[in-house]
Amino acid sequence: MVLRLVPMRLQRLATVVLGTSSIAGCLCLWAAMAWYPGGSWWDPSAVGASLVDTFLCDLMASHTPGGWTNSVGSRFARTGMALLVAALLVTWWLVGALQSESTTGRTTPTQWRRGARGVGIGGLVPLAIALATQGAWLHASVIPAAGLLELVALGLAVADAIRCPRLHAAGWLGGALGIVVLVGLAFYWPTVWHGELARRGLPAIQKLGVVMLSAWMLAIAHATWTQQRAPDTP
Repeated sequence: MVLRLVPMRLQRLATVVLGTSSIAGCLCLWAAMAWYPGGSWWDPSAVGASLVDTFLCDLMASHTPGGWTNSVGSRFARTGMALLVAALLVTWWLVGALQSESTTGRTTPTQWRRGARGVGIGGLVPLAIALATQGAWLHASVIPAAGLLELVALGLAVADAIRCPRLHAAGWLGGALGIVVLVGLAFYWPTVWHGELARRGLPAIQKLGVVMLSAWMLAIAHATWTQQRAPDTP
């Protein structure tokens, strides 16, 4: 029985949106770093953005920890994060439509892809809240909850991808991204449980995560664009 979760033309349009949004999002974050006046939680007098000391939330804030005004840079950062969230939304939508035939010649259960899509889209809700609001409570509850949900969804997507030779690249990139997310959550642990400043090095992990996320999303877009027209049988 033929199962088409998303029409092919709509899939290809979605891949264009995904690729454009992810690349534009990274460029906006790069611009935000270029416009960042300076100041970090460890060194408020530091000039400019730092790969290892400037958090993504610092880039989005209108005022830096050093007291400088960051009106232009914050707009770039918020736009970049919004574009990446939009790209991730499209990615989870496409994950549920991928045709993934396993190495044994049998198709993998569509429940894996549907589960990844459902959990992944659900995890974007707290991320959207984090973008729309500001407050210390976000760091103690919303962001960790979103990270855990996205990690579960990523695990389901990777478990499905490694069964399909055509999706091996997406599977490996997704696995590497999952490791980065796990390390990031471990560095974030003091903030969640003790209200302390996160461990130094977390900003660098955040930026590596953005790069890995973009690479994984582009791999999903490429797999969707090039997938064969032969129907998948669940």
